[in-house]
Amino acid sequence: MSSQAFALLAGVKWRQSNPSHIDPATAGSGEDIRMMKTVLEAKGFTSANIALLDTEAATATAILSGLSEMASQANPGDLVVFFNSSHGGQVTDILPDKDEEDGLDETICAYDRDVVDDEIFLRLREFRRGVRLVFVNDACNSGTTLRVMEPVAAMRAPDGAELFRLKMLAMPRPFFEREVRSWDLPAELIYFGGASDGTTSAGFPQGGAFTLALHALLYNGAYGSGYEQFYQDMRASLQYQVPTIRIAPNVSAAFRDQSPFTI
Repeated sequence: MSSQAFALLAGVKWRQSNPSHIDPATAGSGEDIRMMKTVLEAKGFTSANIALLDTEAATATAILSGLSEMASQANPGDLVVFFNSSHGGQVTDILPDKDEEDGLDETICAYDRDVVDDEIFLRLREFRRGVRLVFVNDACNSGTTLRVMEPVAAMRAPDGAELFRLKMLAMPRPFFEREVRSWDLPAELIYFGGASDGTTSAGFPQGGAFTLALHALLYNGAYGSGYEQFYQDMRASLQYQVPTIRIAPNVSAAFRDQSPFTI
């Protein structure tokens, strides 16, 4: 049986959200989801399996239930894409699980309320083992919109020795870009953020800078390199922000080395 592909594409323009989020960079969110749809269709996704949630339709319930619906449909070997383009914020960690080293949960701003990374993480956990899952988040503060933390906190010596922390901080940057702790996800997940936590993701009426760069590389379906090289090419093309990549430890080499969004 051949693999299937499913996608949920959500975008919220700041001028129309309720309550409104003052973030002009989201003015092109509707264009972002349409560009992403073009990219996925070039990869063989069928329109019937691509759900678009544009502004008023992109409520918290629609986003979270959409993720759960795809989780119920996707089987091992299938590819699932969750794309978000909206304002991204930070709030005080709402759960007493100390999963955030900086004490802040990251959020994506749905039309009616903020969706906290803990909520997204719970939906991502619903996907079966063997499902290939790509989460793309073109928003500010999008370094860890997964609930996972950087490895510094996870790998600190039991007594919290500062020397160990400094050694970890001195490790090459690609280590931090690829490895995080507390994934606890059955599915194989690759995550892209348009920026890092505490920084902005630029946008224009014609679309977000990150999504425009993504579309330029992938729109005709001819891009042949894998996800890590794709990240490097994206990073080189963006002048005003540094995107993020997170690859779960259980991601297979075959998945990691595929051209992005290959079914």
